[in-house]
Amino acid sequence: MLWRDITDKMMFEVLRTGFIKGEIEPGRDPGEWKVKMCKQMKGQREVGVVTVVINSQRLFVKTVEWEDLR
Repeated sequence: MLWRDITDKMMFEVLRTGFIKGEIEPGRDPGEWKVKMCKQMKGQREVGVVTVVINSQRLFVKTVEWEDLR
């Protein structure tokens, strides 16, 4: 995240108020689901947070990235 200049605050905002982008996929292990949450940041590009939901109880943030403009 530091390398991409994305802050913890931005990541948590995406997880709290963002939208699901793309498909929800099964994770590697039973009870896991992988999803990308995204949100347009004010005055900036869209941030994507790839997250694994584990047994509907925990989140594992796999990566945080700027989304390409298309």
